[in-house]
Amino acid sequence: AVGSWQLVTTLKGHEGWMRSAFFSPNSKMIVTASEDRTVRLWDAATGDELYQFVGHQDIAVFATFSPDGQQIASAGFDGTVRLWDVSSHRPVRTFTSQSHFNNSLAFSPDGAILASGTGDADGVNQVEFWQIDTGEVAHEPLLHSGPVRSVAFTPDGKSLLTAGHGNPVQLWDLERNKPLRIFTEHEKSVWAANFSTDGQFFITASEDRTARIWVTTIETQIALANALLQRDPPIFRPEERSHLISQLIGDGN
Repeated sequence: AVGSWQLVTTLKGHEGWMRSAFFSPNSKMIVTASEDRTVRLWDAATGDELYQFVGHQDIAVFATFSPDGQQIASAGFDGTVRLWDVSSHRPVRTFTSQSHFNNSLAFSPDGAILASGTGDADGVNQVEFWQIDTGEVAHEPLLHSGPVRSVAFTPDGKSLLTAGHGNPVQLWDLERNKPLRIFTEHEKSVWAANFSTDGQFFITASEDRTARIWVTTIETQIALANALLQRDPPIFRPEERSHLISQLIGDGN
């Protein structure tokens, strides 16, 4: 039960809102992105800060690990997506977006492609794709009617789940560049969406204060939970994990 959980550690150091937090694939490290423009690497067991990645010229909104855990990708409101080496802490590559606002990132399962959900006041609402090894554009953008707040690849890498402000949740066929399915039950914008490990289900978190579990192959939800979601809803990862990063709070922790 949730009531029996105990606080393991607190990550202290950011000087602004923490906008995202993710475990490394081996669960030994955590990467965070913050409004203080830094991306930070932490020891998951002790909560000690291991390194600060500095380079974004505006808010760092999102940061996540590559599938092999060797690289970190970060997105910011400075029109860039940046790639960092975890071991050497050096910058690897900077991708320049068509949008000033990069809201979310996802690596393809093989780690070869990086997808970025973009858009806000500039109206460049789309998903952009880059080749990790060359920095070249990997796929034509997926156009949306509003800002894209969440992107996630299916485990086979052939489809992409997107969600965001003013958009329904959509599952895209990347070969045809068209939505396979559209999920519309949420009453307000969806801020986070992610797949189960096997890809059979996905979960969404919305401004309507609900979290919903869906069957990927049909436009049907199988569970609904009311959640007291505040400014930034938690990022759900429906996997068999003993640790969970929950609400992102505003005191830099």
